[in-house]
Amino acid sequence: MRTWKSALHTLSRPLYRGWETNHDPRNTVFLAGSGRSGTTWISEIINTDGSFRYIFEPFSCRKTIEWRTFEFQQYFPRTYHDAQALEAATRILSGRVHNTWVDSQNRTILARRRLVKDIRTNLMLGWLKENFPAMPMVLLVREPLAVVASRRRLGWGPTMGLERMRQMPRLIEDHLDPWMGFIEANADDEFAMQVINWCIEHLVPLRQLRDGEYRLVRYEQILADPQTQVGALLDYLGLHFSPRHLARLRRPSATASSGMRRIGARNGTPATPLSSYSTEERLRTDEIVGRFGLAGLVARA
Repeated sequence: MRTWKSALHTLSRPLYRGWETNHDPRNTVFLAGSGRSGTTWISEIINTDGSFRYIFEPFSCRKTIEWRTFEFQQYFPRTYHDAQALEAATRILSGRVHNTWVDSQNRTILARRRLVKDIRTNLMLGWLKENFPAMPMVLLVREPLAVVASRRRLGWGPTMGLERMRQMPRLIEDHLDPWMGFIEANADDEFAMQVINWCIEHLVPLRQLRDGEYRLVRYEQILADPQTQVGALLDYLGLHFSPRHLARLRRPSATASSGMRRIGARNGTPATPLSSYSTEERLRTDEIVGRFGLAGLVARA
C-alpha cells in the first residue's frame, strides 16, 4: 500500500508544483512570523478553499537557488538598494520559483494568486513592503515562552548568537545598539538568547513597518476566539469566513509534531500553559521582553 501511495505521490508531484494565471506580485499574500509561531497553521486556514498556490518558505538560502547568495536570516534596511536581491524577491513573489521545498505543501494545481509563508524574513519585512507596497502582509506573533518551548522540542538553538549579530553591523547600528551590552552579558545563556532572538525578530519589523501596511495577528487571540479573529484576518485579505474555515481550525498543521498530533489539539501546536514553565523562566522572559519594549506585544490566552 505504501509503495503504491509513494508512486502515486511521485507521479502527481509535477501537477502540484502549481500553475498560475497571474504573476503580478500584487496577487500575493505574504505571511511572516518566527519559526514555530504557528505560521503553517494560519497559512492552511487562509487557504482552506485551495484558491492560492501555497509557496512554502522560499527565502531560504539553503533551499532556493534564487536566494542562495543571501543569509539564512537576512537583514535589509527598509530603503536598501540591491538589484540582485530585488530581482530574486520579484521572481519569488511573482510565483516564478519552483523546487521541491517551496512546492512541498502546495495542493492547488491552477491558481491566479499566491500565498507565500516564510519564517526567515522578519528582519527584511520593511524592505519587502518598500519594494512591493501593494502586497498584503500579515505578521503572526506567538507568546515567546511557547515559541522557545517548541523550538527546544525540535532541538533548535537560537538563530542568532552573539557572533552572528556582530557579523551584521548594520543591524546593530540600525536597531540593536542600545541592547548590545545586555546581549553580550547573556551570550552564554541559551534560554535568554532564545528569548532575545524572539525580541529581535519582532522589534525590527515593528520599527520598519508603518501603520496600515500590515496586519498583526496574535496566535493566542486566535486560540481564545477563533471565529472573530480569523474572520477579521480573512476580511483584511478580502476573503470570507465559512464553516470550512471553522472546521480547518480544529485540524493540526502539516508541520505539527507527531506528539502534538497524538495529543489531538485543535491546531497541532497548542499554547503551552504558563504553569508548565518555572517561575524563574516566566519572570526572566517578562524581564527580557520588557527590556526590548515589547511587553505589549505579548497576548496570553
